[in-house]
Amino acid sequence: MKRPRVFIKQGYFWLQYYVPGREDHIRRSTGVVADITFTKGNPDWWKKSKHAAKIRASIEQIETDRRLSGIGMSSVTRKPSRKVPGLLAVVAELNNESSAEGPLSDQTIKRRVNSANTLLRYDHRLSIAREFTKEWVADLRRWMKAQKFTEWTQYTLLQDLKLFVKFATSKRYTDRNTLADMRFTQPESSTEHTPRSEEFKLFTWLYHHNPKYFLAFITQRLAGYRISDVITIERSQLDLKNNLFRNVLNVKGHRPEVFPISDALAYVYDNMQHEFGIAFPFPSSYRYAMDVLQEGCKKLEIRKIPTHQFKRNYSGEIEDIETLTHIFDMLMHHKTKSVAGRSYTGKNIELMRGALNKAQPHWMAFVKKLVIKTGTKQGLK
Repeated sequence: MKRPRVFIKQGYFWLQYYVPGREDHIRRSTGVVADITFTKGNPDWWKKSKHAAKIRASIEQIETDRRLSGIGMSSVTRKPSRKVPGLLAVVAELNNESSAEGPLSDQTIKRRVNSANTLLRYDHRLSIAREFTKEWVADLRRWMKAQKFTEWTQYTLLQDLKLFVKFATSKRYTDRNTLADMRFTQPESSTEHTPRSEEFKLFTWLYHHNPKYFLAFITQRLAGYRISDVITIERSQLDLKNNLFRNVLNVKGHRPEVFPISDALAYVYDNMQHEFGIAFPFPSSYRYAMDVLQEGCKKLEIRKIPTHQFKRNYSGEIEDIETLTHIFDMLMHHKTKSVAGRSYTGKNIELMRGALNKAQPHWMAFVKKLVIKTGTKQGLK
């Protein structure tokens, strides 16, 4: 059977392929922004993309789906089946249909698959067609607490399960949605900020033990990015001459952005590129990045700092200074409703840069003590 064909549609890479039992082809968005143009007559043209690994992973997933379809467990067929597919196959079908309706972020796809795998860890025989009672959900909650899952992780997994069952019901894999009437309470968002002294300790440890990840996390902390945004940054998107990030993809918002590099972060880049070389692209493994971060917290005997806590602390610093509403929105990487903030104009960029520098004088003092200045042997231990 032919491998899926890669093409571009609406600015994204798409795949076209056939599955057993269907005469027509299926088209599916990869959710990956196209960064090169189509080359006619060369089926491997997409391999020149910097996102080739993600495209290849999507192709391999389709190949797996087609093999499953040969044994009655198709995760891509849209026809109802009397045979109930496995949980992972149902989630794959859900992701495929969601992608066909519009771009689906890699983060959402991974989260759903991780939720399915976690549910199968709890019960490896779990069927999407079973009756999900309140007692069953209560047992699942007790298991998640025993595994020391955070409240947000528990809530997300239950919401994903609810989505899986709703989708399975729409496909007639089950007769009744037994979770339809259950309500799961969303945890309160934490507004607590990690003490700056603990952040400084952690970044000092990262600088001396893992400079590659130091660069990734200091970029997230001082530019307010999500870690999912940081790991997509390429060296070509870093304009050190003008101290700008250019066309960095806002993964959640599905839009590229131009963003100023603050003086503190520019100091890090200017000096570390000579000592270590700025490692681009940044580490692509979110899970390993988390492991590095938690290893540092454990060694330093400080409480665990999740990556999103860096963004909370960043937002707290921005809130402490007076700035225009649309500048605040842009600094938070949010889409602003203000007419003045609908484009990253030169004036807006300089206002953003000024706000960042006003909010981060302590970081400038910190990195000047920590980062070895080019051509010297000094540096905070």
